[in-house]
Amino acid sequence: MYITIITIEIILLLITFNIITSYQVITNEDLEKIQKLFQIIITWLLPFIGSFLIMHFLSDNNETMSRDETGNSSSFESSGGYTGGGGGD
Repeated sequence: MYITIITIEIILLLITFNIITSYQVITNEDLEKIQKLFQIIITWLLPFIGSFLIMHFLSDNNETMSRDETGNSSSFESSGGYTGGGGGD
């Protein structure tokens, strides 16, 4: 009895985590359509590990990318160099 309840709770937790991960992939503007498709496929084929890896990738990607006031993307490379789009005075 308790094992059945725990199993159902784990399955519901995995489904919820996959839905949250899929939503974050879909709403991410930095990814192309094909990247979104493959990341969602990975999320659902590898339920916990896939979701964790994609969420980690998305959070790591969000830390390195930022938007300036003009909407141009800019990022800092690991070597300390600055690469950025746009808008000289």
